[in-house]
Amino acid sequence: MSTLNSFVAKIMVIGIILAFIINFGPQAGTACTPNQGPAIVVNGEEISAMEYSRAYTQQLRQRTQQARGEFTTEQAQAEGFPKKVADSLVETRLLAAEAKRRGLAVGDSELRDELKRIFDGVMPEGGWDQQEYELRVRSTDMTVPEFENSFRRQLSAQKVTDALMWAAEPTEAELKDAYQLSGNRARFQLVLVKLDAFKSKVDAPDEAAIEAWAKENDEKIKDAYSADESRWTQNEEVKARHILAKVPKNADLDTKKKAKAKIEAVIGKLKDGADFVELAKTESEGPSASKGGDLGWFGRGAMVKPFEEAAFGLEPGGLSGVVESSFGFHVIKVEEKKAAGKTPLEDARSELSKELMIKEKTSGLARIEADRIQKLTASEGFEGLEKSFTGSVTEQNPLGWKASDSNWIRLDSRSVPGVGSSPGLAHRLLKQKEKGICPQVYSTESGFLVCEMTDKKEADEAGYAEAVENLRFGLKYPRQTRLRQELVQELRSNADIRINWDIVRVPGSQG
Repeated sequence: MSTLNSFVAKIMVIGIILAFIINFGPQAGTACTPNQGPAIVVNGEEISAMEYSRAYTQQLRQRTQQARGEFTTEQAQAEGFPKKVADSLVETRLLAAEAKRRGLAVGDSELRDELKRIFDGVMPEGGWDQQEYELRVRSTDMTVPEFENSFRRQLSAQKVTDALMWAAEPTEAELKDAYQLSGNRARFQLVLVKLDAFKSKVDAPDEAAIEAWAKENDEKIKDAYSADESRWTQNEEVKARHILAKVPKNADLDTKKKAKAKIEAVIGKLKDGADFVELAKTESEGPSASKGGDLGWFGRGAMVKPFEEAAFGLEPGGLSGVVESSFGFHVIKVEEKKAAGKTPLEDARSELSKELMIKEKTSGLARIEADRIQKLTASEGFEGLEKSFTGSVTEQNPLGWKASDSNWIRLDSRSVPGVGSSPGLAHRLLKQKEKGICPQVYSTESGFLVCEMTDKKEADEAGYAEAVENLRFGLKYPRQTRLRQELVQELRSNADIRINWDIVRVPGSQG
C-alpha cells in the first residue's frame, strides 16, 4: 500500500482519539466512580473504567455529530452502544497483540514520527511544540503515557489491517471479470404474472385430498420443512409483568437503599393479596406502569441479565424477590411460559401439504396466463409489452397487467426491479443476444415473467483502464473487511475476555 494510502488509513483509525484531544479539551472526560476495578480484561490486560468511559464519550459524541445533534442516550442504549464500544476496545487490544506477535508493533521512534506528522498541522505556530502537545493531552484528564499507549495500540492494530490489504489484492483476471460483470447490461420491459393474483381462484382442499397428495409427495414435504426450519422452531419465552423502582446512574448508597425498600414494601403488599396490575399502575416508575407493568412476551437476550435470569427462573404465577439491574430494583411476576422446542415433521405434514397443494394449483393457473401472454407477443401487429400492458383491462389484457421498466440490469445484479430478489435471473436474461421479446417465460419465486429487451450495452476494452481503480477498490475493500472480521473472530475465540457489565452497561428494554 502506498505511503499516502497508509497515512489516510491511520488517520481514519485514530481520528476519534485525535479529534477528542485537539478539539474538545477538559469537558470531554466522563466521571467515573473511583476504585471501580477494570471495565474489561483481555488476556489479563486491564481496560479501566475510565478508559471505557472516555471511549464511550468519544464515540457517542461522534455519533451525535453524525445525527446533527439528534441522538439521545436512550437511542444509544437502543442501538447497543455500550456493547459496541466495549467490542471496539477489545478488538484493538487483540489486534495490537497480534501486531506484536507478527513483529509489526509500533516502536518509540515510529510513534514519535506519527505524532509529529498528525499534530504538526494543529499546533498554534505550526511545527512541533512539546509543551503544547502535553498540555492538550493532559487537558482531557489523560496522562501523556496513557494517550501514547492508546495511540500506539491503534497504530499497531492498523498495521495488522494494512497487512491484510495485500491478501485482499485482486488479480488482473478478477478485475477483468468484474469489468465484464459491471459493463455488460441490458434493459427490459417486464410483465410479472404474480402467483398471489390467482390464490382466490383456488379452493382449499379437503382432508382426504390432502392425505392422498401427501402420500405421493413425501420428498416435497420434507424439502419444504427443511427449507424453513425456523418456522417450526420455538424459542423459550416468558410473558411477564414487573414493578420498577428506578435508580439513577451513579446514585449514592442512600438512594439505592430507598429504592430497594420500596420494592420490598411492594412485595409485602403482593403477598398480602394486593392486585399486581393495580399496584404496578400506582407504584411502578417504568413506562409500562400504565399497562399494569405488562412487558408482553420476550425471549432470552431481550432484557438485562439479572432481570432475564429472574424471569426465566420463575414458573407461571410465580413472584420474584427483589431483583437488582442497571435500571434499579424490580419485582417480577411471570404469567405464562413457552418452552423451547421444535414442531416434528409429522405434526407439520398436514399444514405443509395443504400449502404446497394450493401453491401448485396457483402456480399452474399463473403459468397458463404467462404462456398466453408469451404467445400473444408473437402475434402479427403486436406493439410491445409497454403499449399492450398498461394496467387497463382490455381484450389482450383481461386481468389488467402493467408492464414495468427494469432499468439497467447487470450480470451481477442480485435483484430485478419489479421482480425482487431472484438469484440467477439476471444471468438468464442477459444471455439474450438481440433486442426484442424474450424467447421464453422465466419462473421466479413470486410468479412468471414475460419480458422484452429494449436496450443492450456491452463492456468495451477502451473503458477498462478508466474503471480499473474503482473496480480494484470495490473488490479489495470488502475482502479486507471480511479478512479482518475473520481474524478478530479467531482471536476472540482464543482469548480470555471478561467484561464487568456493571460498568459496561448492557442495553435493555425494561419498561
